[in-house]
Amino acid sequence: MGDAHYLSIISTSTLASHILGLGSVNYTDIEPIVPLVTEYIVFAVSVSSPIKNFKELSEKMKANPTVLSFAIGSGLGNPNHVAIAAALKANGADVRRMKVVAFGGGKEALMAVLGEHVDVLAVAGSILVEEVKARKLRAIAVAAPRRLDGAFNTIPTLKEQGVDLVFGFSRYIVAPKGVSNDQLAYWESVFASLIRSEEWKNALEKNNWNSTYMTSSQTVKDLQTQYFALRSVLTELELAKVQQGK
Repeated sequence: MGDAHYLSIISTSTLASHILGLGSVNYTDIEPIVPLVTEYIVFAVSVSSPIKNFKELSEKMKANPTVLSFAIGSGLGNPNHVAIAAALKANGADVRRMKVVAFGGGKEALMAVLGEHVDVLAVAGSILVEEVKARKLRAIAVAAPRRLDGAFNTIPTLKEQGVDLVFGFSRYIVAPKGVSNDQLAYWESVFASLIRSEEWKNALEKNNWNSTYMTSSQTVKDLQTQYFALRSVLTELELAKVQQGK
């Protein structure tokens, strides 16, 4: 039986790493408790770019999948890469031919677009919020279920621009495999209280996070849905190493 005194955090990147063959841990190896936050992917371009919205970008990529370059952080196949591919594939672009430049992290990717070395940036909103506020970058879409608050409140969602996609970088609290149902219920209640606290609400606002709390059983289903969605896109990109199983 697992020891419920020890908790850890996994993320959307944990799932992607498993599919890419870079990590051995999958969501089936632990007991998910709750998701705490999701940072939805924001697409942005330089303020001097002629691209004004995601529909324009998508049409360009459909006509010529190598016409634009995309900056991401932390390696090919990461959630940002998947978000780009899923959004463009939905409009018929050949995502296997698109030009993606992977940097060491989101900030390095941001600097490449600011310097106009790469055309489009796709990262979590917290990475570029200050540049959007300062009008150094033009955010053209958010992969969120609805418009975000704060600096992104005027930025249309992908859905508003004809792409039925919601995609973000989520973080989950997990326990060791084998903890009891009573132990899971206890930790669910602890985090349910946390998300109602003023301190947590302030942290969400300060960090441009989105609360995505759900129960443990709902979290298992959410992780499974995400895993299969990630694997589908990564298979399309010919990056997936894990082709079967959960």
